Amino acid sequence: MVRYEPAAKQPTATACQPGTRALLFAVRAAWPELAGFPSAYGCWNPRRIKGSSSWSLHAEGRAIDVHVPANMKNLGWELGCELSNRRQVYGVQRVIWDGHIWSIEQPRGWRELLASTKDKHRDHLHIEQWWADALKPSAVQATYENELKAARVKTGS
Repeated sequence: MVRYEPAAKQPTATACQPGTRALLFAVRAAWPELAGFPSAYGCWNPRRIKGSSSWSLHAEGRAIDVHVPANMKNLGWELGCELSNRRQVYGVQRVIWDGHIWSIEQPRGWRELLASTKDKHRDHLHIEQWWADALKPSAVQATYENELKAARVKTGS
C-alpha cells in the first residue's frame, strides 16, 4: 500500500524540486489559459499549513498551486481529475480544489473538505507529489506535458 508522505518536521529545501518544477511547467504548457493570471503558478514557499503547526509541502518544494478564475472552474475540475485519475503518471499524492480533496489516503474519489478547513482552495488547485517523483530530473517535463495535452484532447477542452 502506498502511503501519504507529509512534510518533514524541519524542511530544508530552498527551491522547487526538479520533478515538481517539471509538472508545474507541463501544466502551464497544457493549460495556457490559466498562465496569464497573477500568482497563476507557485511551488516553493517556506510556510506552514494555514491554521496549523505542520509544514506545507510547499516548504519542501514538492507542491504546486495553479490559479483558476471563477469563470473557469470546469477547467480546474478537468485538471484535478486528470491528475488524480492518473496519479501514477504524474506522481501525485494529493489534490485539493474547490472545497474538495483527493488523496492517496482515500483514493476512491473526491470528498468535501471539513467545515473547519481554513483554506477551501476555491481559486486554485493545490497539487502534491511524492518525494520520488519530486526528485525526478527536469527531463520528465516532456512526458508530463504530452500526457496532459493528450488528456485535454480526449476531453475536448
